[in-house]
Amino acid sequence: MVLTSDEAEENLKNMLKEKNYLVASDQFFILRRVGTIPTVMVFYGEYPTLAAARNARNNLPVFLRKHHPYAISVKGAVAKTNTSEQQ
Repeated sequence: MVLTSDEAEENLKNMLKEKNYLVASDQFFILRRVGTIPTVMVFYGEYPTLAAARNARNNLPVFLRKHHPYAISVKGAVAKTNTSEQQ
């Protein structure tokens, strides 16, 4: 999940207080990209392969699937936080 706005971090904090998200929060990895538009990226879980990550994604609860998650490598996730804002 990617949140982009001046209120991104506050919106995420409020979301994580909700029961569904609180229960799953031990699987979240939250990274921040600093720029003109603050961006907060939420990653869920660690998996041995991209295939395992895709399988897990397909079995996520609806409240997480509604954010349209996709599998990404750790290297790819870190690269997303280090790149300048999308054009």
